[in-house]
Amino acid sequence: MCKDGVTIFLNEANKVSDLSLKQLSDIYLGKTKNWKEVGGADAEIRLYGRENSSGTYTYFHDEVVKGDYAATVQSLPEQQQL
Repeated sequence: MCKDGVTIFLNEANKVSDLSLKQLSDIYLGKTKNWKEVGGADAEIRLYGRENSSGTYTYFHDEVVKGDYAATVQSLPEQQQL
């Protein structure tokens, strides 16, 4: 059996210290668009993720987002770019 992990990174200047799965889902669905909506500063949320052929993309989609990613998610093809 294999195990894998997914980590969400925030800019170290961001005052948000934790996010629930529901908050992450709402962010990646495009429902939550500003950090002030989750306790942060009044600033736009910029989204990055893996390309849709990635297992990480599929896992995050199925287990966290549970819907279509927001059109604003910037897809990055390699882990080193994240």
